[in-house]
Amino acid sequence: ARPVMQGYFNPARSGHGMFLSQAESAWALVWYTYLEDGTPTWYLAANAAPSGNDGVWRAPLFRLTWNGTTSYANAVGEAMLTFDSASRFTYSWLLDGQYGSEPFETVPTPSCPSVGGAPVSYSGAWANPAESGWGFSVNAVSAAEADAAYVFDSAGVARWLLGVTTAPGAAITMPLLQHRGFCPTCAFNAVTTTPVGTLTRNYANKASGNVSINAQWQQGVPGTWVRSNATQQKITVDMPCQ
Repeated sequence: ARPVMQGYFNPARSGHGMFLSQAESAWALVWYTYLEDGTPTWYLAANAAPSGNDGVWRAPLFRLTWNGTTSYANAVGEAMLTFDSASRFTYSWLLDGQYGSEPFETVPTPSCPSVGGAPVSYSGAWANPAESGWGFSVNAVSAAEADAAYVFDSAGVARWLLGVTTAPGAAITMPLLQHRGFCPTCAFNAVTTTPVGTLTRNYANKASGNVSINAQWQQGVPGTWVRSNATQQKITVDMPCQ
């Protein structure tokens, strides 16, 4: 069975993971992980969805950089998913000449948050069409919401932040945490977090809204990432929820 469009993690190496999503006939994977110095970074893989009964999906793996106004993507390897079930796959990767592989899984399909007395699926990938290159993976369920923000530092290096709230809704503010962890080829070590700012998002509906971010990078990562009322649109199909 093909994996569902959802967030995935490895319980044995918790602290990094990925979001798998679909836009029209293509799949996209955002892998949030760490550099060798433990600071956060992310990579993007995208390609046509697998055809027929294919049990494997391959895609080029890109590193994004930011020049202050737009992003640039450089191919740095390959990502491969080997499907085990609708909730599990083996993730194999080639990155900067190094190989690795590990199992990933998702959690059971959760309930959507209730907004105005009705369930709403905010979950999916969001971006600003006028400022391509940065955005969010939103995973909103009945009792919590996690927003992974894929942004950049002042040197143009791809970085990520995570905001979590236990009160999902149409308009919320959540603290943003910068994570410090282990690189893909490094031994596992416990991830630590540092508060760096806030994220406020206001969704008009399940496919459009705006977001504000005010983050000051820490632990040797330079600069800030600040945006006020930036337009956001969901660019993928809804992630499943009940």
